[in-house]
Amino acid sequence: MVFLEEFLEKAIINNAHELRIIHGVGNGTLKRKVHEKFREYKDIKKYWHPEENLGGEGVTLCQSLKGNDLFYFSYF
Repeated sequence: MVFLEEFLEKAIINNAHELRIIHGVGNGTLKRKVHEKFREYKDIKKYWHPEENLGGEGVTLCQSLKGNDLFYFSYF
């Protein structure tokens, strides 16, 4: 999860507004870890899964309290 932490910190420092985390579906372990990590950051306003045609359960979108850029991160 070090990669995710570094990504989140860089995104917050760079005033990213929305993050797209591509974790895949699998058995849900990685998705749960990503959501747990989000809860550790006070700068993260909310997170959710997009519609199926945009990744559905295999992607988590995250909105920060500040910023206006979109950042992407993939574990694949």
